[in-house]
Parts: sequence; C-alpha cells; structure tokens
Amino acid sequence: MGSPGLLREVRKNPGAGGREMLREKWAREGGPESYQRRAPFIHARSFITTLALVQRSVLAIGRYDFEPGVVGVIRKACNDFAAALPGLKAVRDSSAHLEDRIRGERFGEKIATKPIMTSVIHAPGGGVMIA
Repeated sequence: MGSPGLLREVRKNPGAGGREMLREKWAREGGPESYQRRAPFIHARSFITTLALVQRSVLAIGRYDFEPGVVGVIRKACNDFAAALPGLKAVRDSSAHLEDRIRGERFGEKIATKPIMTSVIHAPGGGVMIA
C-alpha cells in the first residue's frame, strides 16, 4: 500500500488504529522521510554533547583527592582525552549556541571574520562563518 492509500486508510480509521498503521509502515520503511534526513544531524549533536559531558565528568573526578597513583592515572586520562579531541569544547559550544553563531557572536561578543579565498568559498571581506 503506497503512502496515499495509507493516508486514506488512516483517515478512515482515526485514533489508535491509524497510529498503529503508521508505526507498522515506519518499521518497514524506516520512519518519516523528514526524520530520516535529520537523523544523522540529531545523532551527531547528541554525540558531541555526550563527549563534552564525559570530558567534563573526567575533569571533575580529577579534582578529588585520591591516592597519589590514582590521581596520576586520572590526570593522564584527562590529558589524553583532551589531546584526542582538541576542539571539542568549541564544537559543543557552537552546536549548543547556534543562534549566537548565526548572529556572528561568541560569548556575547562579535566574532571577527577573516577573508576566505578557496576554490569553493569566495569571501574576500570575510562575511561568512565557516565552522
């Protein structure tokens, strides 16, 4: 049954029956098309946010007084994590504060733009934001 046929059926059987039919269709076909297009971006943002949370948690644990050997291991883990993902905080901040970046702001102050001249981007006045 195609989508127009399914919609006609749902309209004939509103309520739980219609919802169940949609759930079955989405289980077969992978959900609404609009969700399928957005899913990678939704999950990427969740992934970045979770990585930043893990980093902050490990840093917080490192502030406690443990036995000397444990403190060294925790600090090394913190440093290794930060070295593996050096721009994590900036990426998390940009994804969490997208509206500020659109306005060209970071922490309430204007972001200085720089000229960009590549084969893809031509912005000699620096009037674009590239993340």
